[in-house]
Amino acid sequence: MDNNMKPPSIFVFALVFLAACHTPQYFAQKGNYDKAIDGYSSNLRAQKKHKKNRKDLAGLESTFALAQNRDATELTQLQTATKAEDWPRINALHRQIQTRQRKVTALKPLRSRKGYSPQFILIEDIDLLQEDSRSQSAAYLYAHAQNLLAITASTGQRQPARDAYSALRDLKTNYFLYWENTNALIDSAHQAGKAHILFETSVENGVQDGAIFWENTSLKPGFLKNEWLVFYSDSAAREAFDYRAKCRLVALYVGTEHTSNTERTETKQVEDGYDEKLDSSGHVVSRTVKYKTETKTITTYNSSRRAHGTVLLELRDEHAGQVLTSRSIQCTYSFEETSESSPPSAPTFWGMIYRVADDVEWNLKSELKKVLVLR
Repeated sequence: MDNNMKPPSIFVFALVFLAACHTPQYFAQKGNYDKAIDGYSSNLRAQKKHKKNRKDLAGLESTFALAQNRDATELTQLQTATKAEDWPRINALHRQIQTRQRKVTALKPLRSRKGYSPQFILIEDIDLLQEDSRSQSAAYLYAHAQNLLAITASTGQRQPARDAYSALRDLKTNYFLYWENTNALIDSAHQAGKAHILFETSVENGVQDGAIFWENTSLKPGFLKNEWLVFYSDSAAREAFDYRAKCRLVALYVGTEHTSNTERTETKQVEDGYDEKLDSSGHVVSRTVKYKTETKTITTYNSSRRAHGTVLLELRDEHAGQVLTSRSIQCTYSFEETSESSPPSAPTFWGMIYRVADDVEWNLKSELKKVLVLR
Protein backbone atom coordinates (compact mmCIF):
# COMPACT_ATOMS: atom_id res chain seq x y z
CA MET A 1 0.00 0.00 0.00
CA ASP A 2 1.18 3.51 -0.82
CA ASN A 3 2.33 5.16 2.41
CA ASN A 4 0.45 8.29 1.38
CA MET A 5 -2.83 6.41 1.14
CA LYS A 6 -5.04 6.38 4.19
CA PRO A 7 -7.14 3.33 5.09
CA PRO A 8 -10.89 3.73 4.54
CA SER A 9 -12.58 5.40 7.49
CA ILE A 10 -15.35 3.84 9.55
CA PHE A 11 -17.67 6.42 7.96
CA VAL A 12 -16.92 5.07 4.47
CA PHE A 13 -17.56 1.49 5.62
CA ALA A 14 -20.86 2.66 7.12
CA LEU A 15 -21.92 4.24 3.83
CA VAL A 16 -21.10 1.06 1.92
CA PHE A 17 -23.03 -1.01 4.45
CA LEU A 18 -26.09 1.26 4.27
CA ALA A 19 -26.01 1.20 0.47
CA ALA A 20 -25.97 -2.60 0.54
CA CYS A 21 -28.87 -2.64 3.00
CA HIS A 22 -31.00 -0.51 0.68
CA THR A 23 -30.69 -2.64 -2.42
CA PRO A 24 -33.87 -4.01 -4.06
CA GLN A 25 -32.89 -7.48 -2.83
CA TYR A 26 -32.83 -6.21 0.74
CA PHE A 27 -36.38 -4.83 0.51
CA ALA A 28 -37.62 -7.98 -1.25
CA GLN A 29 -36.22 -10.15 1.55
CA LYS A 30 -38.03 -7.96 4.09
CA GLY A 31 -41.32 -8.46 2.23
CA ASN A 32 -41.45 -4.83 1.09
CA TYR A 33 -42.05 -5.82 -2.51
CA ASP A 34 -43.21 -2.48 -3.86
CA LYS A 35 -40.13 -0.76 -2.45
CA ALA A 36 -38.01 -3.44 -4.12
CA ILE A 37 -39.88 -2.87 -7.41
CA ASP A 38 -39.05 0.83 -7.15
CA GLY A 39 -35.37 -0.06 -6.70
CA TYR A 40 -35.26 -2.42 -9.67
CA SER A 41 -37.16 0.12 -11.79
CA SER A 42 -34.65 2.84 -10.92
CA ASN A 43 -31.74 0.55 -11.87
CA LEU A 44 -33.33 -0.40 -15.20
CA ARG A 45 -34.16 3.18 -16.17
CA ALA A 46 -30.48 4.02 -15.81
CA GLN A 47 -29.48 1.25 -18.26
CA LYS A 48 -29.45 1.38 -22.07
CA LYS A 49 -32.43 0.20 -24.10
CA HIS A 50 -32.32 -3.55 -24.96
CA LYS A 51 -29.16 -3.89 -22.85
CA LYS A 52 -30.76 -4.27 -19.46
CA ASN A 53 -29.04 -6.13 -16.66
CA ARG A 54 -30.48 -9.66 -16.50
CA LYS A 55 -30.20 -9.75 -12.71
CA ASP A 56 -32.36 -6.62 -12.39
CA LEU A 57 -34.85 -7.96 -14.93
CA ALA A 58 -35.19 -11.27 -13.11
CA GLY A 59 -35.43 -9.52 -9.76
CA LEU A 60 -38.20 -7.24 -11.01
CA GLU A 61 -40.07 -10.21 -12.50
CA SER A 62 -39.96 -12.34 -9.36
CA THR A 63 -40.69 -9.47 -6.95
CA PHE A 64 -43.64 -8.30 -9.07
CA ALA A 65 -45.07 -11.83 -9.03
CA LEU A 66 -44.71 -12.06 -5.25
CA ALA A 67 -46.44 -8.72 -4.74
CA GLN A 68 -49.30 -9.58 -7.10
CA ASN A 69 -49.83 -12.96 -5.48
CA ARG A 70 -49.86 -11.49 -1.98
CA ASP A 71 -52.48 -8.86 -2.87
CA ALA A 72 -54.59 -11.28 -4.90
CA THR A 73 -54.71 -13.69 -1.96
CA GLU A 74 -55.92 -10.98 0.42
CA LEU A 75 -58.49 -9.78 -2.13
CA THR A 76 -59.89 -13.31 -2.44
CA GLN A 77 -60.27 -13.55 1.34
CA LEU A 78 -61.99 -10.16 1.60
CA GLN A 79 -64.34 -10.68 -1.33
CA THR A 80 -65.44 -14.07 -0.05
CA ALA A 81 -67.04 -12.47 3.02
CA THR A 82 -68.29 -9.35 1.13
CA LYS A 83 -68.68 -7.16 4.20
CA ALA A 84 -69.47 -3.52 3.47
CA GLU A 85 -66.79 -2.30 5.85
CA ASP A 86 -64.14 -4.19 3.81
CA TRP A 87 -64.58 -2.03 0.70
CA PRO A 88 -62.02 0.64 1.73
CA ARG A 89 -59.38 -2.08 2.17
CA ILE A 90 -60.36 -3.71 -1.12
CA ASN A 91 -60.01 -0.38 -2.87
CA ALA A 92 -56.61 0.19 -1.26
CA LEU A 93 -55.43 -3.15 -2.69
CA HIS A 94 -56.86 -2.31 -6.11
CA ARG A 95 -55.03 1.02 -6.11
CA GLN A 96 -51.83 -0.68 -5.04
CA ILE A 97 -52.05 -3.21 -7.87
CA GLN A 98 -53.01 -0.48 -10.34
CA THR A 99 -49.99 1.64 -9.41
CA ARG A 100 -47.66 -1.34 -9.55
CA GLN A 101 -48.83 -2.45 -12.99
CA ARG A 102 -48.48 1.06 -14.37
CA LYS A 103 -44.89 1.20 -13.14
CA VAL A 104 -43.75 -1.95 -14.92
CA THR A 105 -45.76 -1.14 -18.07
CA ALA A 106 -44.03 2.23 -18.29
CA LEU A 107 -40.64 0.44 -18.35
CA LYS A 108 -41.36 -1.63 -21.46
CA PRO A 109 -39.72 -2.81 -23.63
CA LEU A 110 -37.48 -4.72 -21.23
CA ARG A 111 -34.83 -6.96 -22.75
CA SER A 112 -31.32 -8.03 -21.79
CA ARG A 113 -28.38 -8.06 -24.21
CA LYS A 114 -28.92 -11.79 -24.78
CA GLY A 115 -32.65 -11.45 -25.36
CA TYR A 116 -34.07 -12.25 -21.92
CA SER A 117 -37.40 -10.51 -21.38
CA PRO A 118 -39.34 -10.72 -18.08
CA GLN A 119 -43.00 -11.73 -18.07
CA PHE A 120 -45.56 -9.93 -15.91
CA ILE A 121 -48.99 -11.35 -15.12
CA LEU A 122 -51.33 -8.36 -15.14
CA ILE A 123 -54.91 -8.01 -13.98
CA GLU A 124 -56.37 -6.64 -17.20
CA ASP A 125 -59.50 -5.04 -15.74
CA ILE A 126 -57.82 -3.45 -12.71
CA ASP A 127 -58.96 0.05 -13.70
CA LEU A 128 -62.61 -1.00 -13.75
CA LEU A 129 -62.21 -2.95 -10.51
CA GLN A 130 -60.61 0.04 -8.83
CA GLU A 131 -63.38 2.39 -9.96
CA ASP A 132 -66.05 0.00 -8.68
CA SER A 133 -64.41 -0.54 -5.28
CA ARG A 134 -63.85 3.19 -5.02
CA SER A 135 -67.59 3.80 -5.43
CA GLN A 136 -68.44 0.97 -3.05
CA SER A 137 -66.08 2.45 -0.44
CA ALA A 138 -67.64 5.88 -0.75
CA ALA A 139 -71.13 4.42 -0.42
CA TYR A 140 -70.11 2.51 2.70
CA LEU A 141 -68.49 5.52 4.37
CA TYR A 142 -71.51 7.69 3.56
CA ALA A 143 -74.00 5.19 5.00
CA HIS A 144 -71.78 4.57 8.01
CA ALA A 145 -71.62 8.30 8.75
CA GLN A 146 -75.41 8.59 8.46
CA ASN A 147 -75.85 5.78 11.00
CA LEU A 148 -73.44 7.44 13.40
CA LEU A 149 -75.24 10.76 13.11
CA ALA A 150 -78.53 9.00 13.84
CA ILE A 151 -77.01 7.67 17.07
CA THR A 152 -75.99 11.17 18.09
CA ALA A 153 -79.45 12.51 17.27
CA SER A 154 -81.17 9.86 19.41
CA THR A 155 -78.74 9.70 22.36
CA GLY A 156 -77.07 13.10 22.45
CA GLN A 157 -73.66 11.41 22.45
CA ARG A 158 -71.05 13.47 20.65
CA GLN A 159 -68.44 10.81 19.88
CA PRO A 160 -70.52 9.13 17.12
CA ALA A 161 -70.82 12.51 15.38
CA ARG A 162 -67.08 12.98 15.61
CA ASP A 163 -66.53 9.52 14.12
CA ALA A 164 -69.01 10.42 11.35
CA TYR A 165 -67.05 13.58 10.65
CA SER A 166 -63.83 11.54 10.33
CA ALA A 167 -65.51 9.05 7.95
CA LEU A 168 -66.91 11.82 5.76
CA ARG A 169 -63.57 13.62 5.61
CA ASP A 170 -62.00 10.32 4.55
CA LEU A 171 -64.61 9.97 1.80
CA LYS A 172 -64.04 13.49 0.52
CA THR A 173 -60.24 13.36 0.72
CA ASN A 174 -59.51 9.85 -0.52
CA TYR A 175 -62.45 8.82 -2.73
CA PHE A 176 -64.70 11.53 -4.19
CA LEU A 177 -64.55 15.28 -3.75
CA TYR A 178 -68.32 15.40 -4.25
CA TRP A 179 -70.57 12.52 -3.20
CA GLU A 180 -74.28 13.02 -2.58
CA ASN A 181 -74.72 15.38 0.42
CA THR A 182 -71.29 14.80 1.93
CA ASN A 183 -70.43 18.47 2.34
CA ALA A 184 -73.67 19.23 4.18
CA LEU A 185 -73.24 16.17 6.41
CA ILE A 186 -69.68 17.18 7.24
CA ASP A 187 -70.98 20.49 8.57
CA SER A 188 -73.75 18.75 10.51
CA ALA A 189 -71.33 16.24 12.02
CA HIS A 190 -68.90 18.98 12.98
CA GLN A 191 -71.59 20.93 14.79
CA ALA A 192 -73.12 17.86 16.44
CA GLY A 193 -69.72 16.70 17.68
CA LYS A 194 -68.87 19.92 19.48
CA ALA A 195 -69.20 20.36 23.24
CA HIS A 196 -70.06 23.87 24.48
CA ILE A 197 -68.58 24.79 27.84
CA LEU A 198 -69.42 27.87 29.89
CA PHE A 199 -66.33 28.99 31.75
CA GLU A 200 -67.04 30.97 34.94
CA THR A 201 -64.48 32.62 37.23
CA SER A 202 -65.14 34.08 40.65
CA VAL A 203 -63.29 35.27 43.73
CA GLU A 204 -63.94 34.20 47.33
CA ASN A 205 -64.98 37.02 49.64
CA GLY A 206 -61.98 38.49 51.39
CA VAL A 207 -59.46 37.50 48.72
CA GLN A 208 -57.64 40.61 47.54
CA ASP A 209 -56.62 41.32 43.94
CA GLY A 210 -58.66 38.41 42.56
CA ALA A 211 -59.81 40.40 39.54
CA ILE A 212 -56.18 41.11 38.59
CA PHE A 213 -55.42 37.41 39.00
CA TRP A 214 -58.06 36.32 36.47
CA GLU A 215 -57.13 39.13 34.07
CA ASN A 216 -53.62 37.67 33.92
CA THR A 217 -54.82 34.33 32.57
CA SER A 218 -56.03 33.46 29.09
CA LEU A 219 -58.98 31.48 30.42
CA LYS A 220 -61.37 32.80 27.82
CA PRO A 221 -63.11 31.54 24.66
CA GLY A 222 -60.65 29.56 22.60
CA PHE A 223 -58.04 29.22 25.35
CA LEU A 224 -58.06 25.43 25.05
CA LYS A 225 -57.09 24.47 21.49
CA ASN A 226 -59.35 21.61 20.48
CA GLU A 227 -61.58 21.09 17.46
CA TRP A 228 -64.43 19.70 19.52
CA LEU A 229 -64.42 21.94 22.62
CA VAL A 230 -65.86 25.46 22.46
CA PHE A 231 -65.48 27.67 25.52
CA TYR A 232 -67.54 30.70 26.47
CA SER A 233 -67.20 33.29 29.20
CA ASP A 234 -70.55 34.98 28.48
CA SER A 235 -73.55 33.10 29.87
CA ALA A 236 -75.79 34.85 27.34
CA ALA A 237 -73.83 33.51 24.37
CA ARG A 238 -76.08 30.42 24.11
CA GLU A 239 -79.43 29.28 25.42
CA ALA A 240 -77.87 26.13 26.83
CA PHE A 241 -74.41 24.71 27.46
CA ASP A 242 -73.19 21.14 27.64
CA TYR A 243 -70.77 21.74 30.50
CA ARG A 244 -70.13 24.41 33.08
CA ALA A 245 -66.61 24.92 34.43
CA LYS A 246 -66.60 26.92 37.64
CA CYS A 247 -63.25 28.25 38.85
CA ARG A 248 -63.25 30.01 42.20
CA LEU A 249 -60.14 31.73 43.53
CA VAL A 250 -60.19 31.00 47.27
CA ALA A 251 -56.66 32.06 48.26
CA LEU A 252 -54.01 34.40 46.90
CA TYR A 253 -50.87 35.40 48.75
CA VAL A 254 -47.87 37.43 47.65
CA GLY A 255 -45.04 37.70 50.15
CA THR A 256 -42.66 40.60 50.52
CA GLU A 257 -39.24 40.53 48.97
CA HIS A 258 -36.50 39.29 51.29
CA THR A 259 -32.99 40.50 50.61
CA SER A 260 -29.73 39.64 52.28
CA ASN A 261 -26.05 39.82 51.63
CA THR A 262 -22.99 38.05 52.90
CA GLU A 263 -19.36 38.98 52.70
CA ARG A 264 -16.31 36.83 52.44
CA THR A 265 -12.66 37.66 52.15
CA GLU A 266 -10.38 36.13 49.53
CA THR A 267 -6.62 36.38 49.90
CA LYS A 268 -4.11 35.56 47.20
CA GLN A 269 -0.45 36.12 46.31
CA VAL A 270 0.25 38.25 43.24
CA GLU A 271 3.51 39.11 41.51
CA ASP A 272 5.10 42.37 42.61
CA GLY A 273 8.26 42.86 40.58
CA TYR A 274 11.64 41.15 40.94
CA ASP A 275 14.63 40.95 43.22
CA GLU A 276 17.77 41.11 41.06
CA LYS A 277 21.44 40.40 41.76
CA LEU A 278 24.07 42.26 39.75
CA ASP A 279 27.70 41.47 39.15
CA SER A 280 30.52 43.99 39.51
CA SER A 281 29.85 45.23 36.02
CA GLY A 282 26.21 45.91 36.77
CA HIS A 283 24.83 43.00 34.78
CA VAL A 284 21.90 40.97 36.11
CA VAL A 285 23.08 37.55 37.15
CA SER A 286 19.87 36.35 38.82
CA ARG A 287 16.26 37.43 39.14
CA THR A 288 13.68 36.30 41.68
CA VAL A 289 9.97 37.08 41.47
CA LYS A 290 8.60 39.05 44.41
CA TYR A 291 5.03 38.51 45.66
CA LYS A 292 2.66 40.53 47.73
CA THR A 293 -0.59 39.60 49.44
CA GLU A 294 -3.84 41.01 48.10
CA THR A 295 -7.07 40.85 50.06
CA LYS A 296 -10.48 41.31 48.43
CA THR A 297 -13.87 41.46 50.03
CA ILE A 298 -16.62 39.81 47.96
CA THR A 299 -20.27 40.57 48.64
CA THR A 300 -22.96 38.04 47.66
CA TYR A 301 -26.46 39.42 47.29
CA ASN A 302 -29.60 37.30 47.63
CA SER A 303 -33.22 38.11 46.84
CA SER A 304 -36.26 35.89 47.32
CA ARG A 305 -40.02 36.19 47.08
CA ARG A 306 -42.85 33.70 47.26
CA ALA A 307 -46.47 33.67 46.12
CA HIS A 308 -49.20 31.07 45.93
CA GLY A 309 -52.82 30.73 44.88
CA THR A 310 -55.60 28.18 45.26
CA VAL A 311 -58.46 27.68 42.81
CA LEU A 312 -61.40 25.33 43.27
CA LEU A 313 -62.49 23.75 39.99
CA GLU A 314 -65.89 22.15 39.50
CA LEU A 315 -66.84 20.78 36.09
CA ARG A 316 -70.49 19.85 35.68
CA ASP A 317 -72.38 18.04 32.93
CA GLU A 318 -75.36 20.34 32.43
CA HIS A 319 -77.52 17.69 30.75
CA ALA A 320 -76.98 14.91 33.27
CA GLY A 321 -76.68 17.24 36.27
CA GLN A 322 -73.52 15.37 37.20
CA VAL A 323 -70.25 16.72 38.58
CA LEU A 324 -67.48 15.28 36.41
CA THR A 325 -64.58 16.56 38.47
CA SER A 326 -64.11 18.67 41.58
CA ARG A 327 -60.65 19.44 42.80
CA SER A 328 -58.43 22.04 44.38
CA ILE A 329 -55.60 23.39 42.27
CA GLN A 330 -52.78 24.89 44.31
CA CYS A 331 -49.80 26.58 42.72
CA THR A 332 -46.76 28.21 44.25
CA TYR A 333 -44.18 30.40 42.59
CA SER A 334 -40.87 30.93 44.37
CA PHE A 335 -38.29 33.41 43.17
CA GLU A 336 -34.73 33.21 44.43
CA GLU A 337 -31.64 34.69 42.83
CA THR A 338 -28.07 35.21 43.94
CA SER A 339 -25.54 37.58 42.42
CA GLU A 340 -22.05 38.87 43.17
CA SER A 341 -22.22 41.81 40.78
CA SER A 342 -25.27 43.71 41.98
CA PRO A 343 -28.35 43.11 44.15
CA PRO A 344 -30.93 41.13 42.14
CA SER A 345 -34.50 42.36 42.00
CA ALA A 346 -37.51 40.10 42.56
CA PRO A 347 -40.64 40.44 40.38
CA THR A 348 -43.08 43.14 41.37
CA PHE A 349 -46.25 42.38 43.32
CA TRP A 350 -48.20 42.21 40.06
CA GLY A 351 -45.46 40.18 38.43
CA MET A 352 -45.74 37.55 41.16
CA ILE A 353 -49.52 37.38 40.68
CA TYR A 354 -49.00 36.90 36.96
CA ARG A 355 -46.67 33.95 37.52
CA VAL A 356 -49.04 32.20 39.90
CA ALA A 357 -51.92 32.80 37.50
CA ASP A 358 -49.88 31.31 34.68
CA ASP A 359 -49.23 28.13 36.69
CA VAL A 360 -52.90 27.84 37.66
CA GLU A 361 -53.92 28.28 34.02
CA TRP A 362 -51.64 25.44 32.91
CA ASN A 363 -53.06 23.09 35.54
CA LEU A 364 -56.65 24.00 34.71
CA LYS A 365 -56.03 23.32 31.03
CA SER A 366 -54.46 19.97 31.82
CA GLU A 367 -57.41 18.91 33.98
CA LEU A 368 -60.05 20.05 31.48
CA LYS A 369 -58.29 18.32 28.58
CA LYS A 370 -58.13 15.09 30.55
CA VAL A 371 -61.84 15.14 31.38
CA LEU A 372 -63.41 16.71 28.29
CA VAL A 373 -61.48 15.74 25.17
CA LEU A 374 -62.95 12.23 24.94
CA ARG A 375 -66.50 13.14 26.02
